[in-house]
Amino acid sequence: MKQNKRVIGITGTIASGKSTVSRYLEGKHHIPRIDADQVGHIVLEEKKEELAAAFGKEILEEGKVSRPKLGAIVFTDPAKLQQLNQMMHPAICEHIQSWITETHAQILVVEAIELLRSEIKDMVDEVWVVYADPEIRIRRMMQERGLSEEEARKRVQSQWDDASYRRAADYVISGNGTLEDLYRQCDQKVKYE
Repeated sequence: MKQNKRVIGITGTIASGKSTVSRYLEGKHHIPRIDADQVGHIVLEEKKEELAAAFGKEILEEGKVSRPKLGAIVFTDPAKLQQLNQMMHPAICEHIQSWITETHAQILVVEAIELLRSEIKDMVDEVWVVYADPEIRIRRMMQERGLSEEEARKRVQSQWDDASYRRAADYVISGNGTLEDLYRQCDQKVKYE
């Protein structure tokens, strides 16, 4: 374990239920968590000039990076998504490592969609993969994020498939069922030690 801490990495495809799992662990089990997506918001602003130079000034809105505008560019072009990841991930990883080091709790949660394809995987002791069937994820993105079906499908297609995530997991949590079932799976796993 890292620095005598149990660091749980929670990952999975978009709209699989990762945030629901990590927020539940934080609320029910009082486990501090960091969300790499929220760290990404901070890094977007730190790197906004560099990003505007790479993806066009039209991604800026009122002096800030417009995530919908940037997303429209990178989620339709795998090379641009890779470019964005290469620009963002080192700084995101630095922020996360600092948080792990500075947090005094004995058990922590790091939620990151790119956990397995970044240095974050080396910061965690165990990987929990949350999965849900693609059609469920598409429906969630349409309902919860206001995306069109086409936009949601493009985001699903831009990521690893569920099988790739599951192969890398220490523990797999199904996000297909009810919230109660999801929470039961979390309770069982977090208490194993």
